[in-house]
Amino acid sequence: MRPTEDPISEPAIFWDILLQLIAEGRVIPVVGRDALVVADQGRAQLLYPHLAEKLALSLEVPASDLPEGNELNEVACRYIAANHPVDDVYPALKRVVSQVEGTLPVPPALVKLAEIRPLQLFVSTTFDGLLARALDQVRFGGKPVTRVIAHSPGELQDLPRDMKSAGDRADEAPIVYQLLGRVSATPTYALTEEDFVEFFHSLQSETRRPPRLVDQLNRQSLLILGCRFGGWLTRFLMRMSKGQRVSVGGRNDYVADAGVTSDEHFVLFMRNFSRTTKLYRSGGVLEFIDELHQRWTAAHPPALPAAASNSVDQPAAPATEAGAV
Repeated sequence: MRPTEDPISEPAIFWDILLQLIAEGRVIPVVGRDALVVADQGRAQLLYPHLAEKLALSLEVPASDLPEGNELNEVACRYIAANHPVDDVYPALKRVVSQVEGTLPVPPALVKLAEIRPLQLFVSTTFDGLLARALDQVRFGGKPVTRVIAHSPGELQDLPRDMKSAGDRADEAPIVYQLLGRVSATPTYALTEEDFVEFFHSLQSETRRPPRLVDQLNRQSLLILGCRFGGWLTRFLMRMSKGQRVSVGGRNDYVADAGVTSDEHFVLFMRNFSRTTKLYRSGGVLEFIDELHQRWTAAHPPALPAAASNSVDQPAAPATEAGAV
Protein backbone atom coordinates (compact mmCIF):
# COMPACT_ATOMS: atom_id res chain seq x y z
CA MET A 1 0.00 0.00 0.00
CA ARG A 2 1.42 3.36 -0.99
CA PRO A 3 1.74 6.04 1.73
CA THR A 4 -1.02 8.60 1.46
CA GLU A 5 1.48 11.40 1.77
CA ASP A 6 3.43 10.18 -1.27
CA PRO A 7 2.02 12.12 -4.25
CA ILE A 8 1.65 10.40 -7.61
CA SER A 9 1.88 12.35 -10.83
CA GLU A 10 0.51 10.78 -13.98
CA PRO A 11 3.14 10.56 -16.74
CA ALA A 12 2.85 12.75 -19.81
CA ILE A 13 1.83 9.77 -21.96
CA PHE A 14 -1.23 9.25 -19.72
CA TRP A 15 -2.56 12.65 -20.76
CA ASP A 16 -1.27 12.51 -24.32
CA ILE A 17 -3.14 9.32 -25.17
CA LEU A 18 -6.32 10.47 -23.42
CA LEU A 19 -6.33 13.80 -25.27
CA GLN A 20 -5.80 12.04 -28.61
CA LEU A 21 -8.70 9.66 -27.93
CA ILE A 22 -10.94 12.59 -27.01
CA ALA A 23 -9.97 14.49 -30.16
CA GLU A 24 -10.96 11.45 -32.24
CA GLY A 25 -14.33 11.19 -30.50
CA ARG A 26 -13.47 7.86 -28.89
CA VAL A 27 -14.15 8.64 -25.23
CA ILE A 28 -17.43 8.38 -23.31
CA PRO A 29 -17.42 10.19 -19.95
CA VAL A 30 -19.36 8.41 -17.20
CA VAL A 31 -20.17 11.29 -14.85
CA GLY A 32 -21.12 10.72 -11.23
CA ARG A 33 -22.20 12.52 -8.10
CA ASP A 34 -18.73 13.64 -6.95
CA ALA A 35 -18.52 16.03 -9.91
CA LEU A 36 -21.65 17.84 -8.68
CA VAL A 37 -20.21 20.50 -6.41
CA VAL A 38 -22.72 23.33 -6.11
CA ALA A 39 -22.64 26.70 -4.41
CA ASP A 40 -25.48 27.45 -2.00
CA GLN A 41 -25.40 30.76 -0.15
CA GLY A 42 -21.68 31.06 -0.79
CA ARG A 43 -20.87 27.57 0.51
CA ALA A 44 -19.62 24.88 -1.86
CA GLN A 45 -20.94 21.39 -1.21
CA LEU A 46 -21.80 18.19 -3.02
CA LEU A 47 -25.31 18.12 -4.44
CA TYR A 48 -26.43 14.76 -3.06
CA PRO A 49 -25.79 15.53 0.65
CA HIS A 50 -27.47 18.90 0.05
CA LEU A 51 -30.54 17.15 -1.36
CA ALA A 52 -30.51 14.60 1.46
CA GLU A 53 -30.72 17.32 4.11
CA LYS A 54 -33.68 18.95 2.37
CA LEU A 55 -35.36 15.61 1.76
CA ALA A 56 -35.05 14.70 5.45
CA LEU A 57 -36.68 18.01 6.36
CA SER A 58 -39.49 17.36 3.87
CA LEU A 59 -40.09 13.85 5.20
CA GLU A 60 -39.70 14.95 8.83
CA VAL A 61 -36.93 12.49 9.66
CA PRO A 62 -33.61 13.22 11.40
CA ALA A 63 -30.94 14.67 9.12
CA SER A 64 -28.02 14.27 11.53
CA ASP A 65 -25.10 11.86 11.09
CA LEU A 66 -25.94 10.86 7.52
CA PRO A 67 -23.23 8.46 6.25
CA GLU A 68 -20.93 10.01 3.69
CA GLY A 69 -21.71 8.84 0.18
CA ASN A 70 -24.97 7.15 1.19
CA GLU A 71 -27.01 10.07 2.46
CA LEU A 72 -30.15 9.70 0.33
CA ASN A 73 -30.47 5.99 0.99
CA GLU A 74 -30.14 6.63 4.73
CA VAL A 75 -32.91 9.25 4.66
CA ALA A 76 -35.15 6.77 2.83
CA CYS A 77 -34.31 4.05 5.38
CA ARG A 78 -35.14 6.33 8.30
CA TYR A 79 -38.49 7.14 6.69
CA ILE A 80 -39.24 3.45 6.12
CA ALA A 81 -38.22 2.66 9.72
CA ALA A 82 -40.96 5.03 10.88
CA ASN A 83 -43.51 2.72 9.17
CA HIS A 84 -43.98 4.89 6.09
CA PRO A 85 -44.12 3.50 2.52
CA VAL A 86 -40.92 3.87 0.49
CA ASP A 87 -42.92 5.02 -2.54
CA ASP A 88 -43.52 8.35 -0.76
CA VAL A 89 -39.82 9.17 -0.98
CA TYR A 90 -39.59 9.46 -4.78
CA PRO A 91 -42.12 12.29 -5.31
CA ALA A 92 -40.75 14.03 -2.22
CA LEU A 93 -37.25 14.00 -3.70
CA LYS A 94 -38.58 15.17 -7.06
CA ARG A 95 -40.09 18.22 -5.34
CA VAL A 96 -36.79 18.93 -3.60
CA VAL A 97 -34.80 18.60 -6.83
CA SER A 98 -37.22 20.89 -8.69
CA GLN A 99 -36.82 23.55 -6.02
CA VAL A 100 -33.04 23.25 -5.78
CA GLU A 101 -32.08 22.99 -9.45
CA GLY A 102 -33.73 26.28 -10.30
CA THR A 103 -31.69 28.17 -7.72
CA LEU A 104 -28.23 26.64 -8.13
CA PRO A 105 -25.70 27.45 -10.84
CA VAL A 106 -24.31 24.64 -12.97
CA PRO A 107 -21.33 22.95 -11.24
CA PRO A 108 -18.03 24.29 -12.65
CA ALA A 109 -16.72 20.76 -13.31
CA LEU A 110 -19.65 20.08 -15.65
CA VAL A 111 -19.06 23.37 -17.47
CA LYS A 112 -15.44 22.37 -18.07
CA LEU A 113 -16.46 19.00 -19.46
CA ALA A 114 -19.00 20.68 -21.74
CA GLU A 115 -16.26 22.93 -23.11
CA ILE A 116 -14.40 19.85 -24.43
CA ARG A 117 -16.53 19.72 -27.54
CA PRO A 118 -15.51 16.37 -29.07
CA LEU A 119 -17.25 14.79 -26.08
CA GLN A 120 -20.71 14.18 -27.52
CA LEU A 121 -22.11 11.14 -25.74
CA PHE A 122 -22.19 11.33 -21.95
CA VAL A 123 -23.36 8.67 -19.53
CA SER A 124 -24.66 10.09 -16.26
CA THR A 125 -25.06 8.00 -13.12
CA THR A 126 -27.04 10.76 -11.40
CA PHE A 127 -30.76 11.51 -11.65
CA ASP A 128 -30.58 15.33 -11.94
CA GLY A 129 -30.53 17.46 -15.08
CA LEU A 130 -27.36 19.46 -14.40
CA LEU A 131 -25.17 17.82 -17.04
CA ALA A 132 -27.65 18.60 -19.81
CA ARG A 133 -27.93 22.16 -18.46
CA ALA A 134 -24.16 22.53 -18.64
CA LEU A 135 -24.05 21.37 -22.25
CA ASP A 136 -26.92 23.64 -23.25
CA GLN A 137 -25.35 26.59 -21.44
CA VAL A 138 -21.90 26.18 -22.96
CA ARG A 139 -22.75 25.04 -26.47
CA PHE A 140 -26.18 26.47 -27.24
CA GLY A 141 -26.53 29.67 -25.22
CA GLY A 142 -28.94 28.03 -22.79
CA LYS A 143 -31.34 26.67 -25.40
CA PRO A 144 -32.59 23.15 -24.54
CA VAL A 145 -30.84 21.27 -27.36
CA THR A 146 -29.09 18.40 -25.56
CA ARG A 147 -30.98 15.14 -25.86
CA VAL A 148 -31.60 13.33 -22.57
CA ILE A 149 -32.41 9.61 -22.46
CA ALA A 150 -33.12 7.84 -19.18
CA HIS A 151 -32.80 4.12 -18.55
CA SER A 152 -35.44 2.37 -16.50
CA PRO A 153 -35.60 -1.33 -15.61
CA GLY A 154 -39.27 -1.39 -16.61
CA GLU A 155 -39.03 0.50 -19.91
CA LEU A 156 -36.25 0.12 -22.46
CA GLN A 157 -34.84 3.45 -23.64
CA ASP A 158 -31.90 3.32 -26.03
CA LEU A 159 -29.73 5.56 -28.19
CA PRO A 160 -31.19 6.66 -31.53
CA ARG A 161 -30.87 4.16 -34.37
CA ASP A 162 -29.38 6.74 -36.74
CA MET A 163 -26.65 7.86 -34.34
CA LYS A 164 -23.41 8.55 -36.19
CA SER A 165 -20.19 6.70 -35.53
CA ALA A 166 -17.41 8.03 -33.28
CA GLY A 167 -15.63 11.04 -34.73
CA ASP A 168 -18.55 12.02 -37.01
CA ARG A 169 -20.91 13.55 -34.43
CA ALA A 170 -19.75 17.15 -34.41
CA ASP A 171 -22.95 18.33 -36.12
CA GLU A 172 -25.25 16.33 -33.84
CA ALA A 173 -26.79 17.41 -30.58
CA PRO A 174 -24.94 15.90 -27.60
CA ILE A 175 -26.66 13.10 -25.73
CA VAL A 176 -26.83 12.52 -22.00
CA TYR A 177 -27.83 8.95 -21.20
CA GLN A 178 -28.95 8.70 -17.58
CA LEU A 179 -27.97 5.13 -16.78
CA LEU A 180 -29.69 5.04 -13.38
CA GLY A 181 -32.82 6.93 -14.39
CA ARG A 182 -34.08 10.49 -14.15
CA VAL A 183 -35.80 12.00 -11.13
CA SER A 184 -39.51 11.25 -11.16
CA ALA A 185 -42.55 10.91 -8.92
CA THR A 186 -42.31 7.14 -9.37
CA PRO A 187 -39.53 4.63 -8.54
CA THR A 188 -37.97 4.82 -12.01
CA TYR A 189 -34.59 6.11 -10.83
CA ALA A 190 -31.97 4.87 -8.40
CA LEU A 191 -32.41 6.40 -4.97
CA THR A 192 -32.08 3.50 -2.50
CA GLU A 193 -29.58 0.66 -2.37
CA GLU A 194 -32.35 -1.68 -3.56
CA ASP A 195 -32.81 0.55 -6.61
CA PHE A 196 -29.12 0.22 -7.46
CA VAL A 197 -29.40 -3.57 -7.29
CA GLU A 198 -32.43 -3.50 -9.60
CA PHE A 199 -30.82 -1.15 -12.13
CA PHE A 200 -27.59 -3.12 -12.32
CA HIS A 201 -29.57 -6.36 -12.59
CA SER A 202 -31.49 -4.94 -15.55
CA LEU A 203 -28.24 -3.85 -17.21
CA GLN A 204 -27.05 -7.47 -17.10
CA SER A 205 -30.25 -8.68 -18.77
CA GLU A 206 -30.26 -9.47 -22.48
CA THR A 207 -33.83 -8.19 -22.81
CA ARG A 208 -33.79 -5.10 -20.56
CA ARG A 209 -30.43 -3.49 -21.27
CA PRO A 210 -30.11 -0.89 -24.06
CA PRO A 211 -28.21 -2.69 -26.86
CA ARG A 212 -27.14 0.38 -28.86
CA LEU A 213 -25.74 2.07 -25.75
CA VAL A 214 -23.91 -1.11 -24.77
CA ASP A 215 -22.49 -1.31 -28.30
CA GLN A 216 -21.13 2.25 -27.98
CA LEU A 217 -19.65 1.41 -24.58
CA ASN A 218 -18.01 -1.69 -26.07
CA ARG A 219 -16.38 0.34 -28.86
CA GLN A 220 -15.08 3.36 -26.99
CA SER A 221 -12.92 4.19 -24.00
CA LEU A 222 -14.68 4.96 -20.75
CA LEU A 223 -13.73 7.93 -18.60
CA ILE A 224 -15.27 7.18 -15.19
CA LEU A 225 -15.59 10.39 -13.20
CA GLY A 226 -16.56 10.38 -9.54
CA CYS A 227 -19.40 7.85 -9.64
CA ARG A 228 -18.68 6.76 -6.06
CA PHE A 229 -19.60 3.18 -6.81
CA GLY A 230 -18.03 0.54 -4.64
CA GLY A 231 -15.22 -1.46 -6.18
CA TRP A 232 -17.52 -4.32 -7.19
CA LEU A 233 -20.09 -2.10 -8.91
CA THR A 234 -17.29 -0.41 -10.83
CA ARG A 235 -16.04 -3.85 -11.89
CA PHE A 236 -19.53 -4.77 -13.12
CA LEU A 237 -19.83 -1.49 -15.03
CA MET A 238 -16.48 -2.05 -16.74
CA ARG A 239 -17.33 -5.68 -17.55
CA MET A 240 -20.68 -4.68 -19.07
CA SER A 241 -19.11 -1.92 -21.11
CA LYS A 242 -16.37 -4.17 -22.44
CA GLY A 243 -18.60 -7.05 -23.52
CA GLN A 244 -15.93 -9.55 -22.51
CA ARG A 245 -13.55 -10.33 -19.66
CA VAL A 246 -11.86 -7.23 -18.28
CA SER A 247 -8.49 -8.94 -18.71
CA VAL A 248 -8.90 -8.86 -22.50
CA GLY A 249 -7.06 -5.80 -23.84
CA GLY A 250 -7.95 -3.61 -26.78
CA ARG A 251 -8.70 -0.18 -25.36
CA ASN A 252 -7.71 2.18 -22.60
CA ASP A 253 -10.24 3.07 -19.91
CA TYR A 254 -9.67 5.81 -17.34
CA VAL A 255 -10.93 6.04 -13.76
CA ALA A 256 -10.86 9.29 -11.77
CA ASP A 257 -12.85 8.30 -8.72
CA ALA A 258 -11.27 8.52 -5.28
CA GLY A 259 -13.95 6.20 -3.93
CA VAL A 260 -12.42 3.26 -5.80
CA THR A 261 -8.85 4.35 -6.60
CA SER A 262 -8.21 4.60 -2.84
CA ASP A 263 -9.36 0.99 -2.48
CA GLU A 264 -6.17 -1.05 -2.64
CA HIS A 265 -8.09 -4.25 -3.42
CA PHE A 266 -9.62 -2.59 -6.49
CA VAL A 267 -6.24 -1.18 -7.52
CA LEU A 268 -4.65 -4.62 -7.21
CA PHE A 269 -7.48 -6.18 -9.23
CA MET A 270 -6.93 -3.67 -12.04
CA ARG A 271 -3.17 -4.20 -12.01
CA ASN A 272 -3.61 -7.96 -12.26
CA PHE A 273 -6.52 -8.21 -14.68
CA SER A 274 -6.93 -4.92 -16.55
CA ARG A 275 -3.60 -3.26 -17.20
CA THR A 276 -5.16 -1.09 -19.92
CA THR A 277 -7.30 0.63 -17.25
CA LYS A 278 -5.54 3.80 -16.14
CA LEU A 279 -6.21 4.98 -12.58
CA TYR A 280 -5.86 8.65 -11.69
CA ARG A 281 -4.51 8.73 -8.13
CA SER A 282 -3.09 12.24 -7.87
CA GLY A 283 -6.31 13.71 -6.49
CA GLY A 284 -10.07 13.57 -6.73
CA VAL A 285 -12.38 13.94 -9.68
CA LEU A 286 -12.43 17.75 -9.48
CA GLU A 287 -8.63 17.93 -9.71
CA PHE A 288 -8.72 15.52 -12.64
CA ILE A 289 -11.32 17.55 -14.56
CA ASP A 290 -9.39 20.77 -13.85
CA GLU A 291 -6.20 19.32 -15.29
CA LEU A 292 -7.94 17.67 -18.23
CA HIS A 293 -9.65 20.93 -19.13
CA GLN A 294 -6.43 22.91 -18.76
CA ARG A 295 -4.48 20.49 -20.98
CA TRP A 296 -7.26 20.32 -23.58
CA THR A 297 -7.59 24.10 -23.75
CA ALA A 298 -3.83 24.53 -24.06
CA ALA A 299 -3.74 22.05 -26.94
CA HIS A 300 -6.96 23.31 -28.57
CA PRO A 301 -7.37 27.03 -27.80
CA PRO A 302 -10.85 28.36 -28.58
CA ALA A 303 -11.03 29.99 -32.01
CA LEU A 304 -11.63 33.73 -31.99
CA PRO A 305 -14.86 34.87 -33.69
CA ALA A 306 -14.20 36.00 -37.26
CA ALA A 307 -15.57 39.49 -36.62
CA ALA A 308 -13.53 40.10 -33.48
CA SER A 309 -11.02 42.91 -33.44
CA ASN A 310 -8.04 43.59 -31.22
CA SER A 311 -10.18 45.78 -28.99
CA VAL A 312 -11.20 44.06 -25.78
CA ASP A 313 -14.23 46.34 -25.61
CA GLN A 314 -15.78 45.09 -28.84
CA PRO A 315 -18.40 42.42 -28.15
CA ALA A 316 -17.77 38.97 -29.54
CA ALA A 317 -19.74 37.81 -32.57
CA PRO A 318 -22.69 35.59 -31.72
CA ALA A 319 -22.00 31.88 -31.62
CA THR A 320 -22.96 30.03 -34.79
CA GLU A 321 -23.03 26.49 -33.40
CA ALA A 322 -26.47 24.98 -33.33
CA GLY A 323 -28.04 21.58 -32.87
CA ALA A 324 -31.36 19.82 -32.78
CA VAL A 325 -32.87 17.30 -30.48
